[in-house]
Amino acid sequence: MQDYESLFYPWGTASMQANATYGFGFKGITGGAWLRQLYEAHGGTAENYRFAADKDIFYPAAPDGKVRANVKRLFFYGRPSTERRCFELGMACLGKIAEIYPDVEIVIAGLNLDVPPPFKAILLGNQSLKATGDLYRSCDVGMAFSGTNLSYLPVELMACGVPVLTNNGPHIEWHCHHEENAYLAEPVPEAVVAGFQALYEDKALRQKLVDGGLKTMAGLSWETEMDKIYDYVERSLN
Repeated sequence: MQDYESLFYPWGTASMQANATYGFGFKGITGGAWLRQLYEAHGGTAENYRFAADKDIFYPAAPDGKVRANVKRLFFYGRPSTERRCFELGMACLGKIAEIYPDVEIVIAGLNLDVPPPFKAILLGNQSLKATGDLYRSCDVGMAFSGTNLSYLPVELMACGVPVLTNNGPHIEWHCHHEENAYLAEPVPEAVVAGFQALYEDKALRQKLVDGGLKTMAGLSWETEMDKIYDYVERSLN
């Protein structure tokens, strides 16, 4: 279970049937603790894995994770075809940021945009997995949102030593913690822009978030997480 599927639809037949599947009696495997709690609230049992990152691709530019002196480049994960990634929120925020901080280069990747934005930005479209690591390391702040379960973007940004700016909510906060390893804002442009301003002006805060993010990711690997799931499957079958 990688997301809470009923949230993908207006409340009606599709959403109710999605929720009904959680009562079929299957043993659950969930991406993260938030989904595990939801699955168990439907009466099931589940084990969750945590999100890790490929350390051969996602690693900090500086071995010690030291941030650069100034914020010169902002990355945004823009995917308009995926409603839950809050593309409209991101573009509204970027418009304000571009106006207030014309010195900051804005980079958007995730999907080719049919219409260019009304502000200056570098549009990279889809990127290979390997290329994303190099891209993230070139940026001083990474912005990515989710209306449902956390995406891998904040996780991979943390592993690359990039301060993360994202929205708040329990679907995010099982991994991202405000002013510890990420900056979490209410999902409105004013709050997000205020978060960017805090990161832009406060190098110590950026360093704190990077240090917290690297610490969060240091103990995580896909091998360890999948070993836990294999053990769970074996126990469930026996």
